[in-house]
Amino acid sequence: MPGPTNGRKRNQNKRQKKLLKEIAALSQSVSQNAPAPVELDTAHADQSHEQDNADSTLEQGGEPVFESSSGVESRWNGPRVMDIPAFLDSKYATPPSLDDPICAEYNSRAIKEALRKNLPLEIALILWYNRSRAKARICPSCHRFYNIDEPLAAHVQGNTQEVEDMEDPRNQSEKEITGICSLLCFGIVSYSWPGCIGAWGKRYPDIDERTRAKLNKRVEPEPNEEGLGVFLRISRMADEDLLPVLQSMYDSGVNMYSN
Repeated sequence: MPGPTNGRKRNQNKRQKKLLKEIAALSQSVSQNAPAPVELDTAHADQSHEQDNADSTLEQGGEPVFESSSGVESRWNGPRVMDIPAFLDSKYATPPSLDDPICAEYNSRAIKEALRKNLPLEIALILWYNRSRAKARICPSCHRFYNIDEPLAAHVQGNTQEVEDMEDPRNQSEKEITGICSLLCFGIVSYSWPGCIGAWGKRYPDIDERTRAKLNKRVEPEPNEEGLGVFLRISRMADEDLLPVLQSMYDSGVNMYSN
């Protein structure tokens, strides 16, 4: 299964150019009334991700070089997963955090199959990977893979506002909840659901009613969204809500979500 289609890449590039023009104003609105820093659970550390990167890459021009069969491509601001199934079969993917009961439950065959049946394969595997690992994540927008404790480079070199956004506690919370790695990527994922910035860094129960209504609004997504709208909604559900829903989806075989 190949990675993102060329059409999707072009579509994302167009979105990025448009969003970059708006990012300053968006960032300014986000920075107002910032909540207190989020306490993250550090009881379960995914050590293998950092170790694999240290042991399995070579340096070439200051950038790591990954095995071609791994589905990973080097970028100046972090490696990208270009082929999700190949990445999951490679040594660069962090194993499921089976010592964490919630991660272990997401790792079950039933949960994985429910996601695969109801979402495009890439998005299903990203959501499954992010929920079955304590700290390892893949961003569903830019496909950067990382550990939530790692400092990440901004997407635009020299953009001081984006650097500030990356350090915002809501961005750290968003990485933990959904794996979306930046405010820019959040804007791309929520492109067809404008006005949902209030959901940034929050689980579904913590989102205000106005933003929740916009998030749940039935809209006609763009053709190349690849299930990002569904991801935007269900990735915010609390584990105690999402797991039973996915189990029910598996047991019944009914598609309970659609764009």
